[in-house]
Amino acid sequence: MHKQAIFTAALTAVAINVTAIQPVQAHTSISDNCSINFTGELEFHHDVLTITLEDGREVAFTENGDVTVNGVYLDLNHEQQGYAQDYYTHITDSVPMTVNIAVDALEIASTAVTEAFGELLGYDDDLTQEFGVFFDEISTNINNQFYAEDGSFHIESSRFDNGNWTDTQWEEEFDQKVEELISKSMGRLLIAIGTEMLWSDSSDSNGFEARMESLGDSIEQRVEMQTAELEVQADELCMTLSKADIAEEALRNDISLLQSLNIITVEHNKFSM
Repeated sequence: MHKQAIFTAALTAVAINVTAIQPVQAHTSISDNCSINFTGELEFHHDVLTITLEDGREVAFTENGDVTVNGVYLDLNHEQQGYAQDYYTHITDSVPMTVNIAVDALEIASTAVTEAFGELLGYDDDLTQEFGVFFDEISTNINNQFYAEDGSFHIESSRFDNGNWTDTQWEEEFDQKVEELISKSMGRLLIAIGTEMLWSDSSDSNGFEARMESLGDSIEQRVEMQTAELEVQADELCMTLSKADIAEEALRNDISLLQSLNIITVEHNKFSM
């Protein structure tokens, strides 16, 4: 019965860390407060934000509120320039915020899984290190999804899942990799746990069981705390894109040449500005 308790504690430590990832991933979908749909194409290069409309026209925004359509400047009043500045600021701010949230969520997940497997298999074990390499690759892919080497970004809604502002592709890759590595490591986990039970006396076995339970509790608490921090970041991003949506609507309603400007749509849940 005691050996079974050790075995259960060890596998529970792994299970806790793997399942703790799910709420982290949920927060990369912005938050429970609002959902954001993105339709179209935008580019930020040399401090100019360019939106490609459905009819193929290119609308360019600058930091000081200037707007051009296919290279021709629009004659804007002071209020309209203010809308254009707000739109530029909130769109360009939202991209690094989005990347930071995705990378932070990935780091939390990486730490949780790596610590669980590292504690059982050893931090220098090939599979534990394989986790680390994979997480680094996904982090790089997230940045590359948004940024070019020169720091500019080009985003097309066709690359996103069902028009969601945050793509879920990396989450699917993450889930598949975790399942793959858990399957590959299960034999080693059983050997590690069996060896611990075989060579440990009763006192050491008690210590191993307590260590596994403590590990699971510690990482679960840390993940919950870091996930709460992610929720704050997600709410800030939701507010930023909501303001972009408001500015976009004002430009669309106030300027006839921008009537088809509609790439951001924010659906409010419990969020309020």
